[in-house]
Amino acid sequence: MDESPNQHEEQLTPVRMSEVLAAGTVVAGRYTIIQHLAAGGMGRVYIATQSPLGRKVALKIMHSDLCKDEGSVKRFMREAIAISQLTHPNTITVFDYGESGRGDLFYIAMELLEGEPLSERVKRQGPLPPETAVGIAIQVAKSLSEAHRKNIIHRDLKPENVFLGSVERDLVKVLDFGIAKILQEENEGTKLTRMGFVCGTPEYMSPEQARGEDLDGRSDLYSLGVLLYEVISGKPPFEESTPLATVLMHQAKPPPPLPPSVPPLLAEFIIDCAMAKDPKNRPANAEAFIEALEQAAMASGLMMDSTGGFQTSDFRRSLHSGPNNLAAATTPVEFPESGKSNKGLLIGASLFLIIACGAIAAVLLSNGEKGNNDTTAQAATAADTKAPATDPKNPVVNEAPKATKEAPPITLTLSSTPQAASVFEGDELLGLTPFELPLHEGNLTRTFKFALEGYAPASQMVAIPSIGKEPFVMSSHVELAPLLNVPIASVPPGAMVFIDDEAIGETPLVHATEPHQRINLLFELEGYDPHTQELVIDSENPIQVELQKERKKLVKKEHPKNPRKEPTTEPEVNKNDGGGSTYRPFGD
Repeated sequence: MDESPNQHEEQLTPVRMSEVLAAGTVVAGRYTIIQHLAAGGMGRVYIATQSPLGRKVALKIMHSDLCKDEGSVKRFMREAIAISQLTHPNTITVFDYGESGRGDLFYIAMELLEGEPLSERVKRQGPLPPETAVGIAIQVAKSLSEAHRKNIIHRDLKPENVFLGSVERDLVKVLDFGIAKILQEENEGTKLTRMGFVCGTPEYMSPEQARGEDLDGRSDLYSLGVLLYEVISGKPPFEESTPLATVLMHQAKPPPPLPPSVPPLLAEFIIDCAMAKDPKNRPANAEAFIEALEQAAMASGLMMDSTGGFQTSDFRRSLHSGPNNLAAATTPVEFPESGKSNKGLLIGASLFLIIACGAIAAVLLSNGEKGNNDTTAQAATAADTKAPATDPKNPVVNEAPKATKEAPPITLTLSSTPQAASVFEGDELLGLTPFELPLHEGNLTRTFKFALEGYAPASQMVAIPSIGKEPFVMSSHVELAPLLNVPIASVPPGAMVFIDDEAIGETPLVHATEPHQRINLLFELEGYDPHTQELVIDSENPIQVELQKERKKLVKKEHPKNPRKEPTTEPEVNKNDGGGSTYRPFGD
């Protein structure tokens, strides 16, 4: 984090900055400030330690001036509720959120990441190889897929908001689902926008977002196409002298051709498909985007399909056959706003309908009055469904109470991929996924653990909103990662293997472990030197080591010049037949 606070403050909106909290300041009784990291239009970000876990987090604290504004507080807290439901490995994780209790400090605690933004990588290295760019884009699309399923649109996708990990080098994280705007009711009056907040970045903004139209996930896919264009060519397709000019280019002009080094099919996908002006001509959803991009990469020789061949002609047809075929084809730290001087600027009312001033990052889609009625009906249906009969031989733990006429205030649907995972809260088994959990308390967080044989356990914190007048239905989904079965062998065999000082057996053996785990291996075999190895497990490739025979240490005997023994600490006593003793200071 080499960026200085002043660098960010030059781009801030006209909101008075809060004073930087001193190191050692305790927030909400459990977050101890270590250092100030950066500042943005909504608040400051700190590195803090969470007690009693001792975990380092990125702590985002809202500017004190905004704490007095009801709309800003709603925006900040709705951000927390929205992104706390995003649990995909390619999305930054939110651990906690809340207020100080006096209403003068609001915070969000997120995972602290190590690495660099994609924008810095491109700035340092220039255009990335096509296969690298494709891999990054696929991971970003996977993050968007979960967000879109939960009716959340990012709205400010750009290289600055894509993070490349340094610990897990292949892992990409999407950042800044920041100032969420959740439109739960059409008659809410205002869209909770505030003059001075960024509504998007012109270089990456979809044509429909710039026109102020209602958006769906395809707007993010356009931005992802622009991001892919920039990463693979070194610069965005449109960079004009003013934000307005840049927006108008996205509206009317086709992107410039990509460099000849980019495979033609991949270039065709980026320009004609991902960046299509009309959303109907883009992939229907993130899953279709991934499928089409993978086919383009395989057909370009970057990636092979399962058969080892390419489907060039089929892919060309899918590019030109419209979104229906594409859809059918076959799902350390949060950074503030940064970038070039014309990025992240608010485009004022002079643009009329060109720019709709919305949230900087995430937006939870509203289906209007119809959506609310559907949600209420769904909650009522869930409440009216009777619980299944219990088998005496297989009692169900925590059987749901009998249905009542009134729906519970909140219904939480817990699901997983694959299904039938056991869900625990603490040591209590709640049920097997998928199932509905009625909730009668709100404005809190609950942590659920998911366990399924053959898969790595997962933990998910769910932010429960406040109880409202109408029943509310929410969902939480976890994608479980299959365990990796890694063969471990040694030459010669029979070595005892330890992982982090715990014995797991003798070689040869197969060890089941979570993916992306960093482990310390120790091999011990009598007659051989111990062998240690530290590595990250990210595949089922065999681990084999060759042990070295133990070298015997030769001890050189020293012959003293004077054969007399040195006196010992205890005098030697020689007992004679007469019962007396003779003191012999130098032995016999």
